[in-house]
Amino acid sequence: MRIRSVRWRITALAVVISAVVLGACAVAVVLVMRAELIDNIDGSLSQRADEIEAAVAADPARPLANRDPEDRFAQVLDAQGDVLMATDNVAGLPAIVGLADGSRAFTTHTEPAVDEDPLRVMIRRFDTDGEVQYVVVGESVDDINETTAGYPRRAPVTRSTSWRRP
Repeated sequence: MRIRSVRWRITALAVVISAVVLGACAVAVVLVMRAELIDNIDGSLSQRADEIEAAVAADPARPLANRDPEDRFAQVLDAQGDVLMATDNVAGLPAIVGLADGSRAFTTHTEPAVDEDPLRVMIRRFDTDGEVQYVVVGESVDDINETTAGYPRRAPVTRSTSWRRP
Protein backbone atom coordinates (compact mmCIF):
# COMPACT_ATOMS: atom_id res chain seq x y z
CA MET A 1 0.00 0.00 0.00
CA ARG A 2 1.39 3.37 -0.95
CA ILE A 3 1.53 6.10 1.71
CA ARG A 4 -0.03 8.70 -0.56
CA SER A 5 -2.96 6.55 -1.64
CA VAL A 6 -6.52 7.51 -0.77
CA ARG A 7 -7.05 4.24 1.05
CA TRP A 8 -4.05 4.87 3.34
CA ARG A 9 -5.14 8.45 4.11
CA ILE A 10 -8.70 7.38 4.93
CA THR A 11 -7.41 4.60 7.18
CA ALA A 12 -5.05 6.98 8.98
CA LEU A 13 -7.85 9.54 9.43
CA ALA A 14 -10.17 6.84 10.82
CA VAL A 15 -7.50 5.73 13.30
CA VAL A 16 -6.89 9.31 14.48
CA ILE A 17 -10.61 10.05 14.84
CA SER A 18 -11.15 6.78 16.74
CA ALA A 19 -8.27 7.55 19.09
CA VAL A 20 -9.59 11.05 19.81
CA VAL A 21 -13.14 9.77 20.44
CA LEU A 22 -11.92 6.95 22.70
CA GLY A 23 -9.68 9.36 24.63
CA ALA A 24 -12.53 11.85 25.10
CA CYS A 25 -14.84 9.06 26.27
CA ALA A 26 -12.25 7.83 28.77
CA VAL A 27 -11.84 11.32 30.21
CA ALA A 28 -15.62 11.77 30.40
CA VAL A 29 -16.06 8.44 32.21
CA VAL A 30 -13.39 9.35 34.77
CA LEU A 31 -14.89 12.80 35.39
CA VAL A 32 -18.41 11.42 35.80
CA MET A 33 -17.16 8.61 38.05
CA ARG A 34 -15.24 11.10 40.22
CA ALA A 35 -18.30 13.37 40.53
CA GLU A 36 -20.47 10.40 41.56
CA LEU A 37 -17.93 9.27 44.16
CA ILE A 38 -17.75 12.81 45.60
CA ASP A 39 -21.57 12.90 45.74
CA ASN A 40 -21.50 9.61 47.67
CA ILE A 41 -19.05 11.10 50.17
CA ASP A 42 -21.24 14.20 50.52
CA GLY A 43 -24.23 11.99 51.30
CA SER A 44 -22.19 10.08 53.85
CA LEU A 45 -21.05 13.34 55.46
CA SER A 46 -24.63 14.58 55.70
CA GLN A 47 -25.70 11.34 57.34
CA ARG A 48 -22.80 11.52 59.81
CA ALA A 49 -23.71 15.15 60.62
CA ASP A 50 -27.29 14.05 61.35
CA GLU A 51 -25.98 11.41 63.77
CA ILE A 52 -23.73 13.93 65.55
CA GLU A 53 -26.49 16.52 65.85
CA ALA A 54 -28.79 13.90 67.40
CA ALA A 55 -26.04 12.76 69.79
CA VAL A 56 -25.23 16.32 70.88
CA ALA A 57 -28.91 17.10 71.41
CA ALA A 58 -29.40 13.90 73.46
CA ASP A 59 -26.24 14.14 75.59
CA PRO A 60 -23.99 17.20 75.13
CA ALA A 61 -21.39 15.82 77.56
CA ARG A 62 -20.81 12.58 75.65
CA PRO A 63 -17.60 12.59 73.56
CA LEU A 64 -17.79 12.14 69.83
CA ALA A 65 -17.13 8.59 68.66
CA ASN A 66 -15.24 7.89 65.46
CA ARG A 67 -15.76 4.62 63.62
CA ASP A 68 -12.89 5.20 61.20
CA PRO A 69 -10.13 7.42 62.67
CA GLU A 70 -7.83 6.98 59.67
CA ASP A 71 -10.33 8.39 57.17
CA ARG A 72 -12.91 10.45 59.10
CA PHE A 73 -13.18 13.16 61.72
CA ALA A 74 -15.82 15.34 63.35
CA GLN A 75 -15.92 18.58 65.33
CA VAL A 76 -18.67 20.60 66.97
CA LEU A 77 -18.10 24.36 66.99
CA ASP A 78 -19.79 27.19 68.84
CA ALA A 79 -21.13 30.33 67.13
CA GLN A 80 -17.66 31.96 67.31
CA GLY A 81 -15.92 28.99 65.66
CA ASP A 82 -14.29 27.57 68.80
CA VAL A 83 -14.13 23.79 69.06
CA LEU A 84 -16.51 22.43 71.70
CA MET A 85 -15.86 18.74 71.05
CA ALA A 86 -13.97 16.64 68.53
CA THR A 87 -13.14 13.08 67.66
CA ASP A 88 -9.84 11.70 68.96
CA ASN A 89 -7.94 12.12 65.69
CA VAL A 90 -8.47 15.93 65.64
CA ALA A 91 -8.61 16.57 69.39
CA GLY A 92 -6.64 19.67 70.32
CA LEU A 93 -6.68 21.10 66.79
CA PRO A 94 -8.44 24.37 65.97
CA ALA A 95 -11.51 24.30 63.73
CA ILE A 96 -10.67 22.54 60.45
CA VAL A 97 -12.75 25.04 58.45
CA GLY A 98 -14.05 28.54 59.05
CA LEU A 99 -17.71 29.16 59.75
CA ALA A 100 -19.97 28.93 56.72
CA ASP A 101 -21.92 31.93 55.44
CA GLY A 102 -24.99 29.82 54.79
CA SER A 103 -26.46 26.88 56.64
CA ARG A 104 -24.25 24.29 54.92
CA ALA A 105 -21.08 24.10 52.82
CA PHE A 106 -18.94 21.37 51.25
CA THR A 107 -15.24 21.89 50.47
CA THR A 108 -12.18 19.81 49.67
CA HIS A 109 -8.99 20.51 51.64
CA THR A 110 -5.43 19.30 51.38
CA GLU A 111 -4.41 20.88 54.70
CA PRO A 112 -4.82 20.01 57.50
CA ALA A 113 -4.97 16.39 56.55
CA VAL A 114 -6.12 13.50 58.68
CA ASP A 115 -3.62 10.69 58.20
CA GLU A 116 -1.90 12.79 55.49
CA ASP A 117 -4.81 12.46 53.02
CA PRO A 118 -6.84 15.24 51.39
CA LEU A 119 -10.30 15.67 52.90
CA ARG A 120 -13.85 16.38 51.78
CA VAL A 121 -15.37 18.51 54.55
CA MET A 122 -18.92 19.58 55.33
CA ILE A 123 -19.86 22.26 57.83
CA ARG A 124 -23.51 22.66 58.80
CA ARG A 125 -25.27 24.97 61.21
CA PHE A 126 -27.70 23.61 63.78
CA ASP A 127 -29.49 24.85 66.90
CA THR A 128 -29.36 23.13 70.28
CA ASP A 129 -31.44 24.58 73.11
CA GLY A 130 -31.47 27.98 71.39
CA GLU A 131 -27.68 28.02 70.85
CA VAL A 132 -26.19 28.13 67.38
CA GLN A 133 -23.58 25.46 66.81
CA TYR A 134 -21.84 24.00 63.80
CA VAL A 135 -21.02 20.40 63.04
CA VAL A 136 -17.94 19.80 60.92
CA VAL A 137 -17.43 16.35 59.45
CA GLY A 138 -14.77 15.20 57.05
CA GLU A 139 -13.69 12.14 55.15
CA SER A 140 -10.57 11.28 53.19
CA VAL A 141 -10.81 11.45 49.40
CA ASP A 142 -7.57 9.53 48.94
CA ASP A 143 -9.41 6.43 47.71
CA ILE A 144 -11.18 8.52 45.06
CA ASN A 145 -7.91 10.11 43.98
CA GLU A 146 -6.22 6.72 43.70
CA THR A 147 -9.16 5.24 41.82
CA THR A 148 -9.49 8.00 39.23
CA ALA A 149 -5.87 9.12 38.86
CA GLY A 150 -4.56 6.34 36.65
CA TYR A 151 -7.74 4.95 35.13
CA PRO A 152 -7.31 6.20 31.53
CA ARG A 153 -3.72 4.94 31.47
CA ARG A 154 -4.53 1.54 33.02
CA ALA A 155 -7.68 0.71 31.05
CA PRO A 156 -5.98 -0.35 27.77
CA VAL A 157 -3.40 -2.46 29.65
CA THR A 158 -6.08 -4.17 31.73
CA ARG A 159 -8.21 -4.85 28.67
CA SER A 160 -5.32 -6.26 26.65
CA THR A 161 -4.06 -8.52 29.45
CA SER A 162 -7.41 -9.79 30.68
CA TRP A 163 -8.57 -11.45 27.44
CA ARG A 164 -5.79 -13.99 27.15
CA ARG A 165 -6.78 -17.58 26.58
CA PRO A 166 -5.12 -20.32 28.65
